[in-house]
Amino acid sequence: MLKSIFIFLALIFLLRKLTPWILRFFVGRLFRKVQAQQNQQQQKQNKTNANQKKTKTSSETLGEYIDYEEID
Repeated sequence: MLKSIFIFLALIFLLRKLTPWILRFFVGRLFRKVQAQQNQQQQKQNKTNANQKKTKTSSETLGEYIDYEEID
């Protein structure tokens, strides 16, 4: 009985000492994953912006600009 209480208290003590390191590990891992996802989204967005810039038509092929004036 006394031995099982001692083992239980020892496990609680170890968990209390190891919990900060375990939490840092998982939070750091989560942070790296989120950062990688954000970088992927940013790269995709940059690629689509680059493609949009390339596909824009120039004003030369659109035609002539006409300025209309109001007549009173």
